[in-house]
Formats: sequence, structure tokens, C-alpha cells
Amino acid sequence: MKRHLILVVCLTLFLASQAWAGQFGPITSRVQSGQFYLGGGYMNLTEKLDAGDNAYNLDGKEPLETRQNSLYLQAGVGIGRGWEGYIRGGVSDFQVESLDYQWTNQSSESSSELRPFFSAGIGGPAFSGPTLSVGPFVQVSYYSDYEDEKSGSFSGNPGKEKFFFDNAINVDLGFTFETVLEGAVLYGGPIVSFYDSKIKSAFYASDSNLGTATEGWHDLKLDSSYGGFFGINWPLNESLQLNAEGQYRSGLGIGGNLIYTF
Repeated sequence: MKRHLILVVCLTLFLASQAWAGQFGPITSRVQSGQFYLGGGYMNLTEKLDAGDNAYNLDGKEPLETRQNSLYLQAGVGIGRGWEGYIRGGVSDFQVESLDYQWTNQSSESSSELRPFFSAGIGGPAFSGPTLSVGPFVQVSYYSDYEDEKSGSFSGNPGKEKFFFDNAINVDLGFTFETVLEGAVLYGGPIVSFYDSKIKSAFYASDSNLGTATEGWHDLKLDSSYGGFFGINWPLNESLQLNAEGQYRSGLGIGGNLIYTF
């Protein structure tokens, strides 16, 4: 019965439709000291970003609603006493729902092609007991810049408006509580995140003699910096491990990965 319950929860995490730059994972390393692993995974992120009191936000009040899909490869190493470090690299898109264009008076979904991102993290148990392990972790992620454009007119002059999202840095700090049930590691805990990026728009008239209208850079911050996460790590055999994780901050996130230990 317990095995069936774990399987149902694991599948639910994978199949839910809406995360950060990858799972945080259990706090106790999945490999021994000096042992390596390789893996890959997918994350779907929904997030709310606050651009301050300006017209980028819907009606100047509501935060921007964003969605991001990420595919990545990951390499990790055990560094002793149950601690683990890892690096992660992949590609992600970036979609903004109902973005208010400044010059062309449009409000529609903005999207971008796949761009590279990178992450690195470290964590491990500060306390390990017979039924519960507890410890801190930190994950730092870097996202490439994004841009999108819409055709329209400004003051009767046809042209294109471009939106620019600057490179983004996201830092996640958390504390994990984990236990083992029927061979599966169940874990979760609180998280606080720090996000830094900028946004601006510019209108380029079709007639180059008319010049360019530009809205200056505005800071982008998370609508909510606090959240939590819950996950399951399930050894499939001596070398393969399956992980599924759900996260919530200013939006709901779901992802999963598979790692192979050496």
C-alpha cells in the first residue's frame, strides 16, 4: 500500500502542468564522497514578476505572469558527510502573458526562442538521525537575456516595438527535511529566493528618419520571495535514481529528473 501511495504521488508531480531552474533534491547526497553522477531533467515554471509602478505591469498594478520550460543536463559529486555539489546547464524559453506594449497599444502574450541557462548548487545535512535528516542548501541560476517584438504604429507611424529582458540571476536558499519510506526519500522545506533582472521597450519606426522611442530600464523582482517545495527521490536500481519535485513561490512549479551514478 505504501509503495502504491509513493508511486501515485510521484506520477502526480510529473504530470502536473505547471518551477525554478531545476530540482533542489534531497538534502543527503545521492552519491558517496568522491563519487560522480550524471543526469537530465525537465522543469516547467510559472512565476509572477513585479516591474514596479509602471505600465509594464497590467493596469500598472498587477505583476507580469511568466512561464518557462527548461531542459537540462546535470553533473554532481559527493563531497563528504552527506554533502553534494552540482552544476547544471540547459536551454529554456520565456513567455509573458498579457504583456502591455508601451508604444503600439497592444496587450498580448510574448514568447521567446530557447536560450541557454546555467545553475550550480551545494547542500548537505547539518543533522542526521535514524528517521529524519535536516540541512541547508543554496542554488544559483543564470538566465540569458530575452527579447520579443510586435508590429504596430506609434503616433500614426508604422514600425515595430521590441521588449528586452536583461540577463537574470536567481539565488535560492532553503532548508530541507527528509525521511525514508519504503526505500524512497521524501523531502521538503521552506525557501527564500532573490531574483534580479531588468526590462525595457523601444519602438523602431519603419521610416528610419523618425528615430526611436525608448522606455528606460526598470527592475524586475519576484512578486513573492518566499515559498516551499516537496519531492520524492526513488532509487530504481543500484545506478539509476528518479526524482520528482513540486515547488511553490509566486507560482506553481513541477519537474523531474533521472540520474546515473558511477
